[in-house]
Order: sequence, then C-alpha cells, then structure tokens
Amino acid sequence: MDLPQQLRRHQMQKTLNLMRAVSGKHWGANRESLLMIYKALVRSVIDYGAIAYDNATESQLARLDSVQCQALRISTGAMTGTSLAIMQAHCGEIPHQLRRLKSQAE
Repeated sequence: MDLPQQLRRHQMQKTLNLMRAVSGKHWGANRESLLMIYKALVRSVIDYGAIAYDNATESQLARLDSVQCQALRISTGAMTGTSLAIMQAHCGEIPHQLRRLKSQAE
C-alpha cells in the first residue's frame, strides 16, 4: 500500500472514530445528525475519487464498502452482522456503483 492510500485510510479511521465519539444510545447525536456527518465527511471523500474507481480492483472496492458499512452501522446503531444493502436501504443511500454511474451520466 502506498503512502497516499495509507493517509486516506488514516483519515477515514479518524472520521469513523469521530462518529463513534459523538454517537451514543442514550446521550449521543441522533441518527439524522450522524448521517449528516457521514455524508459530509465520508461519502464526499468517496464520491470525490469516484472516477478513479473504474480501474480499481475488487479488493479496493471492498475496502470502500467496508468504510461505508462501518459509517452506516455507527449512524444507525445496527448490529455487526447487518448487511450493507440493508443499511443503505434503511438510510436512503444508493450503492457506490450506481452513484458513480449517475455522476458520469450527468
């Protein structure tokens, strides 16, 4: 893994840690606020590099899905085994592949 990838991974981990810090079952930010943080800090970074994902390997795309899954799990309070597709549907998010195709079409 090259240095820019390590830096991006470190940035995403810091963002996920921020989301964990402000979330809480009884006292933390509500679901809407956490989804707003996700859209501003996680999804925006993923969407920014979307054009480069056409040449990405399956393992690189799986890492992106993993980050999205973790962020949505924190936002919704879902259990660990909850699938990404279910969380995307629950939060009104569309998959990265469809978002990328939509942005390319526009």
